[in-house]
Amino acid sequence: MGVNLAEVVDPVDQATPTSVPAFPWPAEEGKLICRSQFTGANRENLERIAFAYGSAPESYDVVISKGSLLATPCGQGVLAVLPDRRYWHMPGGLLAADELKPHLVQWFKRISYENRITAAVYSLADDEVPIFLDVGFEACKF
Repeated sequence: MGVNLAEVVDPVDQATPTSVPAFPWPAEEGKLICRSQFTGANRENLERIAFAYGSAPESYDVVISKGSLLATPCGQGVLAVLPDRRYWHMPGGLLAADELKPHLVQWFKRISYENRITAAVYSLADDEVPIFLDVGFEACKF
């Protein structure tokens, strides 16, 4: 059994340019997927995404750690999530092509607002911080 991640996250092919799919995405499509349900093929797809788009060592936690992930409705972006009731810890930054990142953050902002989630996103790349600031998130460096 298990989740068929290929239906949630398309394999990354860096030779194929990413197009930004129809946006905005509804917040109700922001459902966490528990990684304990993944098959070996699911983990391989996640590893490809982490390798292609990860900018921090924590980006690879999406493959090996327990917890969940939040995949975009278009299947081209992923956030690692360690949920604790209404608090979400998100290590590893944004796992998506650059042109998709602003949409991913806007969608995530809508999800967190509508569900009253307090999120802490760790290990953002320097070029990802402005994307979060532009939609109203606060940033700190420690």
